Parts: sequence; C-alpha cells; structure tokens
Amino acid sequence: VGHSNTRMVVLHDDGRGWQEVSDPLITGSFHGTAVWGSSPDDVFVAGWDGIAYVLHHDGESWRRQETPGAWITAFWGTGPDDVYATDGAGQILHHDGAGWSIVASFDEPLHDIHGFGSGEVFVCGEGRIVARQGDQWIEMPIDTPRWPSSTRHHEQYTALWGPDPERLYCTGHMHDANVDATSAFTLVLDGGSWRFLEPPASAAIKDMWGVSDDEVYAVGRLSGVLRFDGSVWRPVPMTGLDTWPATDGYGVEFLCVWASGPDEIICGTRRSLWRFDGTRWSETAPFRGAADLWGTAADDLYAIEYRYADGPGPFLVMHHDGSAWEEIGAIERKPYKLHGLASGAIVAVGYGSSVWHHDGGVWTDIGPVGGPNFAIWGDELDGLLVGGHERDEIFRHDDGAWQTVEIPASLFTTWSILGDAHDLHLLSDRDDDVLRFDGVDWHHTRHVTVRARGGWTGEATLFAGGPHGRIFHRGRAVGTGRPAAE
Repeated sequence: VGHSNTRMVVLHDDGRGWQEVSDPLITGSFHGTAVWGSSPDDVFVAGWDGIAYVLHHDGESWRRQETPGAWITAFWGTGPDDVYATDGAGQILHHDGAGWSIVASFDEPLHDIHGFGSGEVFVCGEGRIVARQGDQWIEMPIDTPRWPSSTRHHEQYTALWGPDPERLYCTGHMHDANVDATSAFTLVLDGGSWRFLEPPASAAIKDMWGVSDDEVYAVGRLSGVLRFDGSVWRPVPMTGLDTWPATDGYGVEFLCVWASGPDEIICGTRRSLWRFDGTRWSETAPFRGAADLWGTAADDLYAIEYRYADGPGPFLVMHHDGSAWEEIGAIERKPYKLHGLASGAIVAVGYGSSVWHHDGGVWTDIGPVGGPNFAIWGDELDGLLVGGHERDEIFRHDDGAWQTVEIPASLFTTWSILGDAHDLHLLSDRDDDVLRFDGVDWHHTRHVTVRARGGWTGEATLFAGGPHGRIFHRGRAVGTGRPAAE
C-alpha cells in the first residue's frame, strides 16, 4: 500500500505480477500506511483521509472498520479475531473480530509490532521497546548509550523482526541535535534485554585501548564507550553522567580512553576526565579536557590537556600516581597523541613539527619533523616512527636524527601506526587503503575500508576503528624486520 501525490494505491500480487486493486472504498484521498494479512481472505489495510480507519478484505469485498486511535503504523496478528496495531499517537490497538479497542498507551509514536503464535508480542517506537506480559505492556531494558539530557539526543526504534522470541532484531537511529547528526544501529534481544549488534553505523571511533585480546575498549562520538569481551562489543553504562554540562555544540564526544579492566576505565572529553569504577562515572581531574591518555597502570597514568583551538600554549601534561594528579610540565603547541617508551620516557606529537620527549625531568623538543603529526609508534627512542598530515612519507628517529621512510602512496593523513616492526600497519582517513609493512616491503591491503582514527595492538590481534561505526579485527603475523629509511 502507499499513495502518490494524487491518489491512493493498493497493489496485489497473485503470483503473476503486481496489479492495482480497484474498489470504491479506496479513494483518491485515502493514504495507505500499513498492510497485513493472515490469509488471502483476511487482509487488513490501514488508511488515513483526515481520520484513521482500516479496510478489511474477506476474500470477496472490502469493508471499512473504524478505529479509536491515530493513523496506524503497523499490524501483526494470528488471525481475523486476534490482530494488533500500533499508531502514531503511541497507542496499541487490538481487534477481537468484532471491533478495535485501545489496550495500551504511551506518550510518543509507535512504529512497528512483531509477535509469535506462542503469545509473545513486541512493539517499538520513539524512545522505547515494549513487550506484552499477560495483560500488561512493559518497557524492556535497552543496553545502549543513554546520553545525558544536555546532549539533546533522540532515539527511535523503527522496525522489529525475528524468527522466534529468543532471536529478535530491532533497527533504529539516534539523532544528536547538538550537531544535527543521525546514527543508525541494529539491536538484538539478548537474555531479556536489548544490546548493540554492532556500534552505531555513523559513530566515529576515535581511540582504542586494550588490556588483552579479550579486553578492548573503544570510544568516540555517538559511539559512547564500547567494551569487547572477546566475542561481542557492548556499551559501558553511562550512569553518573546525568549532570554532564552541555557540550559546546559538539554533542557527547569521548576523545581518548585508557583502562586496566571493566572496573577501571578512564576517558577524556572536551571538558574533563572521567573515571568508571564498574558502577558509575565520576570526574577525576581538575583540568578542562583531555586529548589523550597513556599509562602502564592506574598508578602510572599520563594525560595531556585538550583545547579546541591550536593557539599558543602551554598545554598541561598531568601524571597520576594512584592517589592524585600532578602537573609534570607543559607543551607549547597543541598535542594530539601521547606515547610511552620501554625506558619509561614519554613522547608526544601534535600540531606543529615538534616531537616532545620527557624522561622524568623536563619536556624537550627533539623535532622538527614534518607536521602536524598525529601518529607515533615504537618501544625506544631509536626506531621511533611518526606520521602525520598529507604526506607520502613517515619519519624514523635513529642516532639522534630523523630519517625519511618513503611509503608507496599518500595516505592523506596517517592517524595510527599499529603492530610491530615485522607486521606494521599505517591507518589513515583515505578510503580503501591500509599500508602494511611485512618486515621487507610495503603492501596495500585495499580489501579493507577503514578510514581509521584509532587502534590498538594486542598479543595476537590488531584492532582498528574509524567513522561509520566500523571496528576491524585482524590476526597478527610473526617474523622479523623493520621499515628501512632512505
């Protein structure tokens, strides 16, 4: 069913092709909104011509049925005397063979309904999914990011389907009014509650951190904080963020993450640094925001200050010793990435051509090299790699000097360098191109579309995430070698 600008259209396929249904009740002012049937002689069509009603076909003729609600958005039933419908006013209707009645009401529109012959019926709509339990309709728990009210988000659950009550799927989208961005997602019913089948389709994964191959975290905008347990990604609850202040027009955006496990997660935002203790979130640092985090343990954690504009410094660098945050100096240009070396030294790169090095004393600029720089990799100062914006090269630090490492194509911007010297990956925001160094040569891996911003190297797995909610896993190779400088 449907309608054009001038008339209503009802189509029927008898196995030989679609034919338009002609009947005096199907008028030019009739707008079709839903159709369902249990057999060829039991078909319901919902219409709207200023008021809502239903047309029922009994195999011979069409008859009009009055309904007490608004325009009907979906039908589901088991037969002619047991049909449910949802409407645009948030009501659930039931037809018992004699007439329609309202069996439940909610305060926002409902979009779809799906059920099973065993009696389970599910309904989804604006901000909720509900299930029939006896004579009651109960809202179901949804394990998706529940943003603070200051983000002005709006979730819609738009369609339901599943082969049985234990395998049910729901599609939907979330709109962030602060940035006028919409993120699509799919949920799956799992143990009585709904969870993400995968991250939202337009979420931007910006940073990742892992404890092991079975304990990995990812953050970004519209993605929330996601945790990988070795089999699936699940959102970390947002409890405690209800008082989060409004966000400068960017919506809720996590910039960086560090974790030692599910009860010790630290995330930086544009406004502060937050800690999750396994139950709820709380602010953990006094400075404005955090651009990146790095650490070996909860009592050896570093954070660099975030500010939106690339103006003059200083940009503070903080260290947490397990009891309190302490300032350990400042960087003059806006930093982007923080990285630790095996020696205990810390290096940072960002806007400008500087590479900042801290060995426990003061910050020293060991650049210049390229710039701006967003990716940094290496265990020691000798062999350190740096990549950045709009270049067909990266740089390697050896014997106190920077050398050029040419790569076979411009990646536009290199955001992450993952792996080790014999299995190195350059992730960028160029579609369809990840460069891999196998210890001897560079290779394109064009079978992957990543446009990655963040990643993490595990013992046996590489993780990479980017826009569109994509998170890729890849097994690691074994060998020896290192990228050669020219």
